Amino acid sequence: MTRLNLQLNGSERAVNFAQGFPDFNTDARILDAAANALRGGFNQYATTWGAPQLRQAVARKQSAAWGREVDPDTEVTVSCGATEATSSVIASPALPLSDAGKLASSQARASPRKVSSSTSAPIFRFR
Repeated sequence: MTRLNLQLNGSERAVNFAQGFPDFNTDARILDAAANALRGGFNQYATTWGAPQLRQAVARKQSAAWGREVDPDTEVTVSCGATEATSSVIASPALPLSDAGKLASSQARASPRKVSSSTSAPIFRFR
């Protein structure tokens, strides 16, 4: 994706997040928000299914978008990233085996080995 982004937008406009760090200074508002959060006691790892405040905010947004109540405790999970999320879904016993191997194209690179370690076979779905 980084190469495609560079190709489409040029090195002056493309932002490379592949290495996990931007090549520009952090906006002061982000630094202030982080410092305030740390001072406010938000200095521990979140629960494995996501911080309650974030899950509640996601539930409110999706409730409005979907026109039904979304329960933040039973219907919302926040992961550290797409790789963690797809690993969890693939390993989940709640999914039928036929669904566990269906992967989004954005995860096609990292997921086949996860699927092969489960009881499914990968089925790629490119949009």
